[in-house]
Formats: sequence, C-alpha cells, structure tokens
Amino acid sequence: MRKMKKLLILAAIAAITGNASAAIWQGGANDLWENTGNWDIAALPGATDPVEIYDSISSGNSPRITAPGAVAGAMTLGRFDSFGQLTVDAAGTLAAGGVFLMAESPTDTALVVNNGQIDVASIAYMHTGTSTMINNGTFDSDAFIMAHFDAGSISTVTNSGTLTSGGDFNMHKGTATVVNKVGGTINSVGNFLLAHEPGSTSTVINKGSINTGTAATYIHQGSGILVNEGTWDTPVAIFAHLGGSSATITNSGNMTINVWCAPAVAGDTHFTVTSGTVHCADLNYGPVGGNPDTGTCHLQLNGGTFRADIVGFADDPDYTIDVEEGIFIAGSNYVEVINFLASEGRITAYGGAGVLFVDYDAGSEETTISAKLANYATWAADWGVDIGSELANYDGDSLDNLSEYGLGGDPTNSADLGHVPVFENDGGGMIYIHAQRTDDQNLAYWLETTENLSIPSWANSGYSVVATNVTGGLFDFVTNSVPTTADENFIRLRIEQ
Repeated sequence: MRKMKKLLILAAIAAITGNASAAIWQGGANDLWENTGNWDIAALPGATDPVEIYDSISSGNSPRITAPGAVAGAMTLGRFDSFGQLTVDAAGTLAAGGVFLMAESPTDTALVVNNGQIDVASIAYMHTGTSTMINNGTFDSDAFIMAHFDAGSISTVTNSGTLTSGGDFNMHKGTATVVNKVGGTINSVGNFLLAHEPGSTSTVINKGSINTGTAATYIHQGSGILVNEGTWDTPVAIFAHLGGSSATITNSGNMTINVWCAPAVAGDTHFTVTSGTVHCADLNYGPVGGNPDTGTCHLQLNGGTFRADIVGFADDPDYTIDVEEGIFIAGSNYVEVINFLASEGRITAYGGAGVLFVDYDAGSEETTISAKLANYATWAADWGVDIGSELANYDGDSLDNLSEYGLGGDPTNSADLGHVPVFENDGGGMIYIHAQRTDDQNLAYWLETTENLSIPSWANSGYSVVATNVTGGLFDFVTNSVPTTADENFIRLRIEQ
C-alpha cells in the first residue's frame, strides 16, 4: 500500500511537468499576475490550467498577485535548472486546483512569499531542489511535504501566519527546517512527521502554536530537533521511533500530549525542559511493544514542570531522568518505584551532585520529584574556576576544599582560611573553639586527638563539647574542653559530609 501511494504521488507530479497546454509565466510587461501580457497564452490562467514559473525564459520579473481571484490548476515553481518565485500581497488570493510543486529537480530553487491567501486543492510539495516559503498570510493545502524524495533537497518554511495541512505535514527525505514565529499557527490534520526517512534531518522551532488535531507528532527514522517556545498540542507524540533515529527536544513553552507519549522507542532521545510545562496524559518511559530494546532516553529537567498523569517506568537502565531546577509530577503514588530508580542511579539530582526529594500528596494524589543542589556543590561552583574535588587543595594552603567550605575560607586564596580554630589555655586544661556552618546539615564536625605524632593513633576521644555559641548567622562556634593530663596531646579538627 505504501509503494502504491508513492507511485500515485510520482504520477501526480509527472502529470504536471512538460505539459504543452501549460500557462507559462514570461513577465514581459511587469510583475503583475493580473496582466495578460505576462503570460505566453496572452490570457490569465484558468482554474484547470497548469502554471509554470521559472526564470530561464522570463524577463526576470517574478509574478506578484495583488488582488483577489487568481486561479490555476497545478503549479510548478522552478524547473529546468532555474529559479521560480511567487509573491502574494496582503490583498491577493490564489486558488490552485492541482498540486503545488516547488523546485522540481535537484538543481532548481523556488521561493514563495505569501502575505495574502493561497488555497491548494491537492498536495503542496517542496520537492527535490532548494525551496523556501515565507508565509505571513494563510496557506491551506490537502497535505504538505518538505524536502521530498531526494536526500539532497533543502526546504525551509518561516511562518507568522496560518499554515494548514489537511493531511500529513511531512518533513520527508532531505533537510527540512520550520520556524513558526510568534503569532504563527500551524495546523496539521494528519500526522506531523519530522525526519521521516533514514538520513533525513528536520528542525522545528516553534514560538507560536502548532496543533496536530487528532493525529500524532513523530520524529521517525532520521534526526529530528524540536524546540518549543510556544504552544504545541498533539494527542500522541512518538520520538526516536525506529532504530537509528535520534530526537532532541527542548521545551520552554507549553506542550500538551493529551493521549500518549513514547519519548524514545528504538532510537535515541534527549528531552530537556528549561521552563514552561509539558503535560503528558500517559507517559511510556521505555521501549514500546515489539520494538527491539535498543532505545535510549534522557529527560533533563533544568526548569519548568513535566507532568504525567500515568507513568510506565520501564526496567531499562538506558532511560534516565535528571532533575535540577525543574519538577516532575506523576499522578498517583510512585514513591516506591522512584526511590528504587534513584537507588539504581536512573533518576538523579544535578547529575548526582544534588539531593532528590520525592513527595506524595494524598490530597492531590500526585508524586512530586524535585531537587536541591548540595550546598558544597553550590559553593564550589561559585568561584569561577574548577577547584576540584572536596579533598583537593586548589590554593595549596593547609586546608582541603571541604575544610575551606566548612570554615568559610576562600579556596582560591591561600591567605584566606576562613574562621581559623582557636586553641588556648583555660586554667587546668585547654579549650579548642571552631566554627560550624549552620546551613548544611550534611556536614559533620568532630575532634581527634593523639599523644604521639611519630606513630599517631588519631581517635575521636580525649575532649568534650562544653558550649555552642549560636549566632543566628552562617556560622556557630563550638567550644571543646581538652584535659592536659598527658605529657603531650595533639588535636585536629575533622570535617566530612
């Protein structure tokens, strides 16, 4: 059936090329479509007349439709190794009764600038050459196919108007780019397909609204990039559908998948939420159906909210989630399974550097996953350089990085050790006073003593905590009493987390 459909499409394309009865644009008078002197038939095209626009036989004037009522049968823009351009002004309208073909061969280029209204009764093809469409008005077609039929084809659509495909919106075989600007709307009654064929590359940047009606959004067999900064509504989303495919999704807008989502089936997906919301009614987080277990997916929550009413977590280590500033909300109680996945390293906070919080609210019947970057990691990241691990000593002084953190020092300045411990006489003994951070409950402070530095035997003994000065600030100060019964006694402060 698929082969028959392709043959029918090719037959439809072949039917409009080389037609002796076609109305051919010559542009001898000016650039007005409405001027009969610009056409080889010395009349305006009728509703069934094929129209061909290519500059190899024209004066260089590309047609411009300035008024309502322009009609044509099938249309070809760009053939015979040439460039074809059509402009429709804000007051202009065009009704094409056949296919709308741009860049017929690999060496052709075509440009459509639509500020008015174009209605295509059949399929709009951005075919084997290089095609560009700038739609600021209304463009309707029975189906819309970009980068069609040739791996070297290049198609670009920039939309700030309304573009509607009555069937599939298919980014087929070559390189396809769609930029939907703020205020732009793309409606696809059929499936919205990125990277349909193996080796194809598709990029969609949405700052407006994209709606697929009752059909699905696919990133199918090639490489697809989807950047959503606007509104995206689709019943079903299937990314990295077949083996060898890859999908990169970034959301900072509002994406609604109101039936079912498979973020990666047999290919590889990286899904990042930086802000905004993603709402998926049913999230299948793992390989689907009979597809081979070769898919991978990483969900990165850098901000915003990813909400799934139902979640199916697959028992597959190649499907991971990392939470930073964003939150993940799952309908029902998933605390046990999330804690298990976290223990396996498949759900992490800040790539493992943070703390994961998993909470279930019985009232809303929702489980929320959030994260907090561990305080040491926050502190270490703020110095503008990579200071190394906790035990490293970036500035080469007497304190490792964790000790600098625990005492308020500067790990990039050897002269700044923070709150240096105080060791002084106290009558019949000694006192040892050290600072202690108040904002990180993961830190532990204690003293160790030994009577011999030649063969030390450090032990957490030989002292007692006698007081803590609670300052209400970032550091409290702990006073320890150390008896002086031994001839020699050596003391050190330990800080760990």
